[in-house]
Amino acid sequence: MFIKNIIEKIDASQRKTLVSLKDFRGRGKGKGTDILPSRSRGLYWLWCKTPLEQLKQTDHHGGAHVPIKKLLHNRNGLDHICKIKEGEYRVLYNGMGGYSKWKKGSYYGLRGRINQEVISNNTNTGTINISGLELDLEDWKVSFFDFNDAENHQLLKKLPEAKDWDVEKIYKEYANELEVLWRMHYGTPILCRY
Repeated sequence: MFIKNIIEKIDASQRKTLVSLKDFRGRGKGKGTDILPSRSRGLYWLWCKTPLEQLKQTDHHGGAHVPIKKLLHNRNGLDHICKIKEGEYRVLYNGMGGYSKWKKGSYYGLRGRINQEVISNNTNTGTINISGLELDLEDWKVSFFDFNDAENHQLLKKLPEAKDWDVEKIYKEYANELEVLWRMHYGTPILCRY
């Protein structure tokens, strides 16, 4: 299977997971970890319906946070910016998560990485920090491609050399590459720095 086909199947799969950030972060049946377990790894996309002109008014004060104002100003009108929409929402950012943490016994999964985009005030972490900027959480959704999902894992085994690999090895070897290839195929989300 050509990589392009795999990227398109990853995109189709992630679109099926589109959910409000409120439900993603919520508690109870059909919310939170029912949507995505804590111990997972994969790719994610942040969708927003806030007009870009309104987002241009927000800005972090230094650190590694995503420089929203600067990126929106510099990239406005460029040809290869991602234009994917679902109703009022458009893809503004994508990334990956699922690394093991440095401290023994702790884990930093895809779910944790997505939550960082909402609430991380750590200026050393490259996040949007949606709550810290007092952006309306109702205006945001998230979608993801969970490498640990059995159906997705079978798709990933079609990558070159990955036939006999476990999820962790596929993630280590291919997550960053798949993130970049998705951007090359669909356009770079406007808030992605690299």
